[in-house]
Amino acid sequence: MYRQYSSNRTTDFSRPHYNPARLLTQSYPLRVGAWLIVNMLIAVVMERSYIVATAQALIVVALGIYWLLKDSTPRRVIYVTAYITGAELLWRTSDAIIFWEFGKYSVILLLLFSLFKHQRFFQSPKLPIAYFILLIPSIALLTTFDREAIAFNLSGPLALVVTTIYFHHVKLTLGQLKRLLLVLLAPIIALAFIASISTITAANLEFTASSASRITSAGFGPNQVSSIFGLGIFAAYWYAILEREHRLLRIFVILLAVWLVGQSMLTWSRGGLWTGLGSIAIATLFLLRDRRSLGVVLTASAVIFLMSLFVVFPLLNDFTGGTLVERLRETDLTGRGLIMQADLITFRQHPLFGVGPGQSAAFHAITFRYSASHTEYTRLLSEHGSLGLIALLLLILISIQRLFRDSSPLRQSFTASATAWTLLYMVHAAMRLVAPAYIFGLGGIDIDPSENEDGLSEDKTK
Repeated sequence: MYRQYSSNRTTDFSRPHYNPARLLTQSYPLRVGAWLIVNMLIAVVMERSYIVATAQALIVVALGIYWLLKDSTPRRVIYVTAYITGAELLWRTSDAIIFWEFGKYSVILLLLFSLFKHQRFFQSPKLPIAYFILLIPSIALLTTFDREAIAFNLSGPLALVVTTIYFHHVKLTLGQLKRLLLVLLAPIIALAFIASISTITAANLEFTASSASRITSAGFGPNQVSSIFGLGIFAAYWYAILEREHRLLRIFVILLAVWLVGQSMLTWSRGGLWTGLGSIAIATLFLLRDRRSLGVVLTASAVIFLMSLFVVFPLLNDFTGGTLVERLRETDLTGRGLIMQADLITFRQHPLFGVGPGQSAAFHAITFRYSASHTEYTRLLSEHGSLGLIALLLLILISIQRLFRDSSPLRQSFTASATAWTLLYMVHAAMRLVAPAYIFGLGGIDIDPSENEDGLSEDKTK
């Protein structure tokens, strides 16, 4: 547990041995603030230099490999994979010279090798493995070996299997879970900082009910940026719930969540916003059974929802000339409904094995145009047929089993919230990032109510 710096202690700044650096290291809230600020400053440099962005990505993964080989516990490897999950989109927006699925494969390899190192792979649950095996036969339908199509469409499900198996073996204390959430949140806050700067400094920003400038999304695809901000909302909310000792820090993180809500609105992509808010609504419903956390839960939820509705939204609506309210009122699915319809038609035409990974894009022209799937559920049907349907049912079964294996309100609410975030994400963004796989897997952890942060508590036994 971190040592706390007592505010009641009198500090003589004139004494020659007074060390401000020591004060910083002893103050947990100051360290949290420093951690977030350092990430924001690095992101500013990364946004201006793809070389720095590339170096940062490689250094993070290199640290993960080093700690994987060196450490006797997987604690720091878990933190690194959380950081990769939060930073994947930041690396893309910064034009880091890494391959597109770098984030997914980094998480997969680090966790997979950690499983083998700690001799836990062969104790793995079978349902996640069965889920992925069902997606393999459709590869045989490809007329030529399309490595990119296979990697793009199956790396997400593979990451989901690996994270689900990995976190099935892990128990985290509250302190460790808080640190993981901060590690996950930092690069997301950094990306939001870049987006806010570009929004504030941009000249002649134009908004219409149907579109906004990519400047508000840090120059990248609004759907993915909004989605990662939704993950930040999830992480900030849960950190605020778990933070029991530092009230001001809890308030600060809640305000970060409100900021992410506002920046998500400005991307003009509604999916990430509803995903983040939906996941914390589910968490709130489950946490209402926990009397010890009731006050914090109601306060955090009320502040996020009320400030977003009565402060952030009116300000941003004025900033956008009244077009924000028109955008949020829209029910148009921007082509996703037509793509889903095409997927269902394709499934009826190819019900057994589907058309193969990545091949549904051409079939979307039946109702829309040539484009990749945005909804993972209908993609499983069109590209993997009946086997994809069974795989989807297994995913639902895994979710239900995890939810009801523990009656603890905190444990159930975290599982429900993480699962809800993932399932909502896959409605509008398929598995384009490693985030849905990682958060789904993280929902399977066991939570020790102690605040110890020195090392992983004993792995749970099954």
